[in-house]
Amino acid sequence: MSTEPVLLPTPDEPVPVLLMNTIWADTAGVHDAIATPQQLTAWLDAVSPRLPAIAAAARRARPDKGDLAQFQRLRDALRDLAAELTDDPRPHAAHRNVTRAAREVNEASGAAPSWPRLRWPSRAAVPAVPARTRPATAALSAIAAEAVGLLVASDTTLRACLAPGCVLYFAKDHPRREWCSASCGNPSRQLPSPPHRRTAQTVVIQRRMWAVGSDVAEP
Repeated sequence: MSTEPVLLPTPDEPVPVLLMNTIWADTAGVHDAIATPQQLTAWLDAVSPRLPAIAAAARRARPDKGDLAQFQRLRDALRDLAAELTDDPRPHAAHRNVTRAAREVNEASGAAPSWPRLRWPSRAAVPAVPARTRPATAALSAIAAEAVGLLVASDTTLRACLAPGCVLYFAKDHPRREWCSASCGNPSRQLPSPPHRRTAQTVVIQRRMWAVGSDVAEP
């Protein structure tokens, strides 16, 4: 059982947004929450319940340095596309290459071709991938595929958080929501001087907490 702290600054967001938000900021600067294969392993374990079709694969994933590089490229590509989609004016989003980003998302989405599998008697359709697909590759592809749907939706809810110092994105789930979190929406945060960055929430994830999700994915 793992009790390693996992950084999920905005834990209720769609998984592609959670991946974008592995770049986060606090008063010490900007940080990368998946800077090592071990951190990526812990992150995948934490988000696996949000990927029911491949939850078991995500929990089994033990990424190597090559997998880490792929997840980081997908993350950076999604942030570029999110910045373009939201007209993100923040300095860190100024230099973006959407052509390269779209190509990266497509490559990741196609890394593990899937097809619908019927689950009976629950009458559910779940994506299936080839048996020899590496768990990390299956997770990468599933996240990229979900991101495509998020990016092309005609009523997209994706937003950039414009609180001072924040570098996160969020899915606007309420008409009055303007910030990624309550801390960013705090009126004291909006004072022009001195600006400060939000401190990301650390969520301790334990495997046993997600036991209820272990039966939603077929090997």
